[in-house]
Amino acid sequence: MVTEIKTENRNASLDLARLSALFCVTSVHFFLYNGFYNEPCEGWRMYALTLLRCSFMVCIPLFLLLTGYLMGGRTFSKRHYRGIDKILGVYLLCAVICVAMKKYYFEMPEITWFNVLDFTGCTYGWYVEMYLGLYLLIPLLNLIWRGLEGKRQRQVLIVIFILLTQVPSVANAFDWKTPGAFADPSLSQVYYMLAPRYWTTLYPITYYFIGCWLREYPVTLGQPKNALLYGLSLLLFGSFAFYKSGSGIFISGSWQNWESLLLLPCGVLLFTFFTNLDSSHWRKLPRTLLAYCSECAFGAYLLSCLFDKLFYDRLNELGLVFFDRLKYFPVVLLTLLLSLLASYAVTVAYSLLRAGGDKLVQRIGHREKETVNVR
Repeated sequence: MVTEIKTENRNASLDLARLSALFCVTSVHFFLYNGFYNEPCEGWRMYALTLLRCSFMVCIPLFLLLTGYLMGGRTFSKRHYRGIDKILGVYLLCAVICVAMKKYYFEMPEITWFNVLDFTGCTYGWYVEMYLGLYLLIPLLNLIWRGLEGKRQRQVLIVIFILLTQVPSVANAFDWKTPGAFADPSLSQVYYMLAPRYWTTLYPITYYFIGCWLREYPVTLGQPKNALLYGLSLLLFGSFAFYKSGSGIFISGSWQNWESLLLLPCGVLLFTFFTNLDSSHWRKLPRTLLAYCSECAFGAYLLSCLFDKLFYDRLNELGLVFFDRLKYFPVVLLTLLLSLLASYAVTVAYSLLRAGGDKLVQRIGHREKETVNVR
């Protein structure tokens, strides 16, 4: 159960990384629901906000790097696949809650109970779709990883996945024919392909293998140098996203999404910053608090859509433009806190249901055994 977490041998810096990823999720949704994408990308203020928004895009890369880092040693076993029940159990409970709230509290007529099964009951259920597939593949991905001979072959594997899944995000982001499109990319949203893009949706596997690499071959740059390189990478990533919007509003494209080649170094450098933190001297209270929050992060991700809708619908009623809503950014912290508390309740409920189910199965098995003995 979530109430029985042991922290003695637990790396608190990884819990901090997971909680930071969750904070980035709730933060990037603040930009999504409060009009950022309707503002012209003009001036230094919008440029700074574009950098801030891009900094929060490391959320999914951090989650995926953590998965590779922590699960790179998993083997093809029943124990691994039995672990999927917690993912499904927590998701189903969260989805039921989300559908009920949307249907009866927010009065959204398009919502049905079928949305529990098609991963749309939770607004951010796409992550569950992706993660379930990745979880099923993990033992097989690890067989590939361990089957390679040494560091060199593993480097080649990662480079190939980067070429297939992330290079196209930048290589295919330009219009080579429209006059003036390079100076002002908002003039055209027609892009010409220079690199194969068929495999770009496999970017989770790219991050997974990089997580495996960082566990096996730790990168120790020193925290000041690490932070500097992260800052430079973010500057490049955010500046390119700002440039691609030209004189118009923010333009979304693969160059600023999770398959972006420019996001990759931001995610990796931030992750190495966390893994190089020495948490052994941290006090027990913050370590324990981080552990609990980390265990509840998955459910909090899913349930945060309810608090997003609750708070941002109220802001929409005020009719404020994006810049006037920035003073309400602390709502992100409230969303994070309430999502974690709600997730804790869901996780405890799942643990109780799981424990009750295990006892019921044991009791049925015991009765069947007694019946066989009597016969």
